[in-house]
Amino acid sequence: MKGRIDLVADIGGTKARIAFVDGHQSEPIVLHCSEFGSLEEALRVAIDKAGVRIGRACIGVAAPVLGDEVSLTNNDWAFSISATKARLGLDKLLVVNDFAALASALPLLDDTSLVRTGGAQRCASRPQLIIGPGTGLGVATVLYGNTNTPIVLAGEGGYVTLPVHTEREVAVWQILRNRFGRVSAERVLCGSGLVELFNALCVVDGVDGMSAASSHKIVKRGMADSSSREREALDMFLSLLGDVAGNAALTLGARGGVFLNGDLLNELAPLLQGSALHSRFKNKGRGGPFLEDVGVFLITDPFAALKGCMQLLERAV
Repeated sequence: MKGRIDLVADIGGTKARIAFVDGHQSEPIVLHCSEFGSLEEALRVAIDKAGVRIGRACIGVAAPVLGDEVSLTNNDWAFSISATKARLGLDKLLVVNDFAALASALPLLDDTSLVRTGGAQRCASRPQLIIGPGTGLGVATVLYGNTNTPIVLAGEGGYVTLPVHTEREVAVWQILRNRFGRVSAERVLCGSGLVELFNALCVVDGVDGMSAASSHKIVKRGMADSSSREREALDMFLSLLGDVAGNAALTLGARGGVFLNGDLLNELAPLLQGSALHSRFKNKGRGGPFLEDVGVFLITDPFAALKGCMQLLERAV
């Protein structure tokens, strides 16, 4: 066994990304959450596989962290921070929202981890926004004080009301409202939401939906066939994401840059430049000039949140 080292983890609704830090970060271990009954079980498997002893850990979770008890939003894992710390024999366990961890990594991301898809260059002296559709829709803001230490505002922006404008969007919204009552941004802007969006378009057009369709199948066909309903679903998805991101940027004053994150968006990367995401982002009436020169970037590093967890551990007392 090696000496006691640090563990960092990014726990989403679908995947658990776990790495170890002993001067440098190890190659991350990626586990599928559905294969484990709890966070602790997944962590123990990763620790045993690496053959290490852990002293400290920082874990980003796809959930609000409001106290000792944490329940992940989009899978059935729930845990006590203090009990997990004790059972794993840790000196310190820091649990944060996953997008707070991602926001903490922004200063470390360079041109090898980012692709600018529109607007100007980023500006660290102004607030920056991160938004990303995954199993859910994550939103966070980062700003910098006089010490250059990032201040992260981790909210639950995925629950804002979905903005719709075109007749097709309104028709889709009506289908979803009849099913769910209220239609949040996260209801559409995530992996399962893309399926909901596609099936709603099928209902609007009076054709059979694909109740068993996956977001992967919709992306694959939509990318291959620009005239397909799947492509329309992808185009609408990006339009709505741009609208939601623009609303958040206006609300939070995020003129330092908007950073898009997630495996799904990286699959859609070839569509971003020509999509309506950017026009919907800036089309805010009198608020449009405020966003005109805001840079929009795609985070291409799937393990960026782990870098943020490392930063948080370094700053922890």
